[in-house]
Amino acid sequence: MKRMIAVLSVLWLAGCSTPTTPEELRSAVDPEVLSSLKNYQELYATVEQRVRTCYSGANTMRSALYVDEGRGAIGVSSGTEYLALVEVFRSPEGFGSQIMVHTQDDSLPSMIHAWVQGDTSCGGDNAVVASKL
Repeated sequence: MKRMIAVLSVLWLAGCSTPTTPEELRSAVDPEVLSSLKNYQELYATVEQRVRTCYSGANTMRSALYVDEGRGAIGVSSGTEYLALVEVFRSPEGFGSQIMVHTQDDSLPSMIHAWVQGDTSCGGDNAVVASKL
């Protein structure tokens, strides 16, 4: 019985841990998927610039565009915790793009949707937005 409680406690604590890699974040959070008729490279540039502006502050941002693979990735972390992963893909149908947003911040997908539509705001004061992630 004590062994069972110990195993369950370890599993419970493992489920409560914060993601430290993009892979852990992908596994921990269901993605919000957005679609657009725009080219994936244009969308990547737009989203990357807005994330850099709105979420820099105390957070670390990493981004890369993989033209040969038809995708780009933008990651935001704070210390060892991975906070957000935004992936932009060329649509498999051959036109348009898909954006997958992995985050525990419920406001980020709606902000990305607004940025895709041309909005350039950060959804509030940059310092406040940066601290939300």
